[in-house]
This record gives sequence, structure tokens and C-alpha cells, in this order.
Amino acid sequence: PSLKMLPIGNKVTSIGARAFQVTPLTDVTLGDAVKSIGNSAFRACRSLSSVEIPDTVTSLGYDVFRSCTSLESVIMSSLTSAISVGLFRDCSSLKVVTIPSSATNIYMRAFQGCSSLTSLSIPSSVTSISRANVFTGCTGITKLTLDTPLLESAVNFTAVYFPDSIDTLEELVVGDSVKKLADK
Repeated sequence: PSLKMLPIGNKVTSIGARAFQVTPLTDVTLGDAVKSIGNSAFRACRSLSSVEIPDTVTSLGYDVFRSCTSLESVIMSSLTSAISVGLFRDCSSLKVVTIPSSATNIYMRAFQGCSSLTSLSIPSSVTSISRANVFTGCTGITKLTLDTPLLESAVNFTAVYFPDSIDTLEELVVGDSVKKLADK
């Protein structure tokens, strides 16, 4: 038998680096005491299909869910301040992820290779997005909602940050917090 289900109890406060990397997990339930998830903790758990990160989690290491190729949806903690390096990189089945309004940074390669992602909303709290392949390979985005003040200063925002989505993008929604669009 192999490890498929993982209920993490309410006394566990931290999940260490590479703790469950490359295991055949299908279901993970994180307890309400978890505050941090280490680097590559669930990397390459290729059978994992969904994750709900409780509101107690404030720190996510890099590559936590990288190459979880069956991962389709993620509900993020409302206290997460950053979408870390490679967090969902190569999660080719990821369709739905909600970036919380507490997030201020999206780091390099966070969503690289998420080819099934169809809709994405970047909240007004995001003040920094790395230019290093954050959304490269996101070839399925049809709806993009941008409420970030970055639109006010970034020239050619969609081409710079979403180079592989230009041909598939059908709807671009500019949020209420944006006061102007960048000049050339």
C-alpha cells in the first residue's frame, strides 16, 4: 500500500522542506495550526488534485506544489503575503487558484507552465510581480482581471507578464483601484 490520504492534525505547526515530495498523495487536509509550509513540501505529488490552505498559513516556501500535475484547484490562505518562487510551476492541470487580497508579491516562475489555467485575478494588494517567467506557459488564460496598481506604471503589461496568453485572452477586466493606464 502507498500513502494516498494525509490528514494533518491540529497540533502540527510546520511542514518541513521536501516532507512529502514525490509521494502518491491524492488528498491532503491541513490542520488549523499549520503556519508554514517548507520548500518543495509537496513537490511532484502527481496524484494530488486539490488543496485548501488554511488561514493560519502565513509562509509558503518555494516550489511547494511544483510539478503536481493533477492539481486542479487551490484555495489560498487569506494571510499569505507572497506567491513564492515556483509555487505552482508546472502544475499543468491547475484551472483555479485564488490569489488572496493579502498577497503583495508574486515571485518568479510562480505559475510557469500552468497551461490549464483559464482565469486569473490579481488583486489590488499586489504591488510587485517578478518579470522572470511568472506566467510563461500559461497558454489557456481567457479571462484576466487586473486590479493591481502595477498597471499604472507598467508599459505593455499584458505582453510583458502574459506573453503566452496574448492569443487566447478574450476578456481583460481592469479593476476599480486602477486610476490610469501607463503611457508608452
